[in-house]
Amino acid sequence: MTLAFSASVKALQLLAVLATALLLGTTFAPVLEMPAQLAMSGNLWATVQRAVVYPFSAVGGPLEIVAIIINLGVLAAALSRPQLLFFTAGSALSLLLAFAVWVIFTQPASLQVMSWGDGPLPADWGQWRAQWEFSQLVRFLLHLSGLLLLASSLLNLPLEEQPRSSVVHRSHG
Repeated sequence: MTLAFSASVKALQLLAVLATALLLGTTFAPVLEMPAQLAMSGNLWATVQRAVVYPFSAVGGPLEIVAIIINLGVLAAALSRPQLLFFTAGSALSLLLAFAVWVIFTQPASLQVMSWGDGPLPADWGQWRAQWEFSQLVRFLLHLSGLLLLASSLLNLPLEEQPRSSVVHRSHG
């Protein structure tokens, strides 16, 4: 392994940490808001969702794809580094699972809420709210796991190779 390759892997890891940290913010905010959101009336909750979800999606969606791609790049670089493989594979898997949760649970709930007008809510609105809120909690935990595993991979690879030096002992005699 050359020093230049290690430096490029480190740069990719740092970029992945940045993208993953920013992505984590998009699911941390809904978790912080969850107690207040769950206490809202149905109409107020739906209004807040329609006002907030689209801007989050406009930033969070592309950011999630970028973070996954960069993490997969780090995983590819780690294939030849057994000391990194566990952490990078775990990080990439966490992000992929979070995306799957979005596809299966979060996005369908978001689309349902966006389709509601200003009139009466459907009878099952509470189920949609629970699905959206708790899927965001699961996504946050997966994003957090991904970030922690990725940060651990940074701690597990030396910054540079230690050159083998030959020590010459001189006798003064």
